[in-house]
Amino acid sequence: MRSTLHSFLAWSLVAVAGPWARAADQPVAAADNRPLAITRVAIDRARVSQYEPVEVTVQVAGTYGNPFASEDFLCEATVRTPSGQTVVVPGFFHAPLRLETDADHERLLPDGAPDFRIRYTPVQPGDYQITVSATDRTGRVVAEPVGFAAQAGPGPGFVRVAPDASHYFMLDDGSPFFCVGENLCWSSSRTPVQDYSEWITWLGAAGGNWARLWIERGLEWMPAPTEKPGRGRFGGLGQYSQDNAWRLDQMVEAARRSGVRLVFCLGTYGEFTTGGFFNEGCWVSNPYNA
Repeated sequence: MRSTLHSFLAWSLVAVAGPWARAADQPVAAADNRPLAITRVAIDRARVSQYEPVEVTVQVAGTYGNPFASEDFLCEATVRTPSGQTVVVPGFFHAPLRLETDADHERLLPDGAPDFRIRYTPVQPGDYQITVSATDRTGRVVAEPVGFAAQAGPGPGFVRVAPDASHYFMLDDGSPFFCVGENLCWSSSRTPVQDYSEWITWLGAAGGNWARLWIERGLEWMPAPTEKPGRGRFGGLGQYSQDNAWRLDQMVEAARRSGVRLVFCLGTYGEFTTGGFFNEGCWVSNPYNA
């Protein structure tokens, strides 16, 4: 069983972007040409509350040209839940970064060697076992399992479509979920992480519980120079912006702290059109424009 119960790597955009990204500051994912091996698997916590995510760091070598292409290289985990069910959770390439603010300008700098990460959120209390595997063109290796325990917590769980009333949402604990919120987009300052963190925090403090986060041209776009550039460090088709992924992680964490649920708007019509009233059409630079 496949699961997407992990934070999906990553952030910003015309919605989260502005004139702040310096391409030289961010790393680009590199190929690898080492013998396939998992050298380290570490989980961030041994005990969490129900609905609180855990993160597994995987140091792995392999032979691949693109760490984002699962047909080239695949790092994933099989999670055995307390009920005995198994869930396959995909891993993702991760470039550690740190934020520095200089003269009212945010700058992201490398903060360690890239690795792979796996994120999983337990939905029931009990003991969990996570077994990581890696597959490349030479074969497959499996690491020794790691485990954690989830204790029953007060969280209401995930938002679902109500099974008996498909026009409504409900939480895992059976309570109704009514969206109260807004669009979040268009940070044009040089401190977008600070902007979005403040906006999300203020929204939660005012009683909001939901926001639609624009991610137009945020993760996968043609690199500069191109006629309609994105903001961030891009590598073209099949490559994902690690600086924007890091920014997106900060927004998700701010939302979690503030009790705000996020809906990811992965694109807009402008990515598939030309011209437009605001000249928003940018199909010419879309990496899927063959």
